[in-house]
Amino acid sequence: GFDHEQVDVHNFAVDLFSQVMDKLDLKSAPIIAHSIGAHWATWFALAYPDRVQQLILLGNPGRMLITKTPTLLKMAMMPGLGKWFMKRQIPKSAKRAWGPLHRMGTDPAAVSALPQSFADCVYAFDHLPNYQLATLSLLRTMNQEKYHNALKESQLRELSVPMTLIWGTNDTFANPELGQEIAAVVQHGELLTVNGAGHEPWIDDPKKVGTIVRLRLKENHLRATVSQTSANEW
Repeated sequence: GFDHEQVDVHNFAVDLFSQVMDKLDLKSAPIIAHSIGAHWATWFALAYPDRVQQLILLGNPGRMLITKTPTLLKMAMMPGLGKWFMKRQIPKSAKRAWGPLHRMGTDPAAVSALPQSFADCVYAFDHLPNYQLATLSLLRTMNQEKYHNALKESQLRELSVPMTLIWGTNDTFANPELGQEIAAVVQHGELLTVNGAGHEPWIDDPKKVGTIVRLRLKENHLRATVSQTSANEW
């Protein structure tokens, strides 16, 4: 992790996607992303629409059309409360690593069905070096007005890349009504909800989310095939 306030996060995100795709020798690809990663993926799609075949975004996608910062995030950014907030969020043992999932609206039944190895991974991730610094600085750069990193309606209207939003009805960061607004603003948008799911809907209903993703990728492949055939005929 690192201090996100030491870089221009927008440029960092766009460059990151570009470098990864270049290393993988990908001229273009569909992108599946979650939460703030979905926000970053949308930045990249706006900057390089020819490199993004479609966006499949899981959960509330960062800070799109949000005019009011959620209370949970506002607390994390308050002077003097940030470290206390992170101390409350970071589990003291793997047995207590389920807490963040509950706080993000995940169905308790879905959480109880997860293997202990999942909790072990969450615990290990939350105890990585500089995790607290990276998390708090990322929250500040994405949510404080002085950084101007919110995606506004005027920007989203420029998005030509197809966008599918997969949103849990119990997402604690924003409800599906916001997803409807986003889908209506972008040029090719669709909202699909997962009933009772939280901010990580694939945990609540992996079968439904997986089916949606596979169908979208299949449709994307068919579009690409038709486009290539037409180009060859021309």
